[in-house]
Amino acid sequence: MNNITLRGGNAPARAYIPELLADTVADKLDTSAVLDLTVDLNGIPRG
Repeated sequence: MNNITLRGGNAPARAYIPELLADTVADKLDTSAVLDLTVDLNGIPRG
């Protein structure tokens, strides 16, 4: 064993949504590391 530890915790993600969404829509934020698939409304179940 390599004595590796993985920890996690709560993140207030919903608090950041309004600011991040505005920056994403305005193309000020590169989301390619997180959002890598674009689908139309009919493709949402597959996406």
